[in-house]
Amino acid sequence: MNELIELPRAASLGLSFRAIQSSDQDFLRNLYASTRVDEMALVFW
Repeated sequence: MNELIELPRAASLGLSFRAIQSSDQDFLRNLYASTRVDEMALVFW
């Protein structure tokens, strides 16, 4: 499924969005992990 989701404000900036695909998993996992590095550094386990 490659259906694009159109949002007027995003489109005016040249952006478009599509549904998440299984091939996105590694990227999304790494992206999420990178946003939590500072918090996880405080956990001693």
